[in-house]
Amino acid sequence: MKNTYIVTGAGKGVGRSFAKSVAEAGGNLALISRTSTDLESLKAELLEINTNVKISIHPTDLSDHYQTKLAFNLIESIHGKSIKAIICFAGAWIKSKPIEELETSDFLEGIQSNFFTIFNTIKEALRICSPELKGISIVTLGGTSGVWMNPEAPVMSISKGMVSHYSRILAKQLLPKEVHVAHIIIDGLIRNERGLTLKPDLREEEYIKVESIIREIHHVIEQTRDAWTFELDIRPHTRNTRLI
Repeated sequence: MKNTYIVTGAGKGVGRSFAKSVAEAGGNLALISRTSTDLESLKAELLEINTNVKISIHPTDLSDHYQTKLAFNLIESIHGKSIKAIICFAGAWIKSKPIEELETSDFLEGIQSNFFTIFNTIKEALRICSPELKGISIVTLGGTSGVWMNPEAPVMSISKGMVSHYSRILAKQLLPKEVHVAHIIIDGLIRNERGLTLKPDLREEEYIKVESIIREIHHVIEQTRDAWTFELDIRPHTRNTRLI
């Protein structure tokens, strides 16, 4: 039975909240984050929610392919072929600079932390799940800048754009194998610590709620094969969005 969710970026933010929703529903979890203390505290919280779920934690720098491979070898030894979904929350915001001040190193940092974390994750997930890929869901997350190329955030636009394009390639290649690849675009500020810090003066309804994002991810994962979504953009109704 496929009932294990691999969650990257699980230590903080939406990834952490999503892991709790899985435990509440009785799903098993393989949790990946760079920080072991975040994972340990999350595991303790999850076991308080549901003592019957199997939880493994894997402190890993997913931008490093060797580390990622070792982590997934361990996931395979613990969870076997029970993987139901891989949800890629891992990534990092790269502070923008004026275009004339950008260096090669700025783009390399953005690509490593936002694209290769996803590339390595999916590569290794497919390896340990093969050949039993049928029915697996892969969910990647991106931002508005990866679609309309925000001139004020060139590094994030390029790196998140790579995630979007790679997700589309994966969706096309894996569709005949009945693997569902979906890319979710967060078109607005999330009502969490970072969102409230960036724009503290917005009304509550102008943010996207964490629980709303989680609900939509579960919806996409549970879609029937005759009605799969590839790209889903989420926004509050109040926002003057770039995508519509």
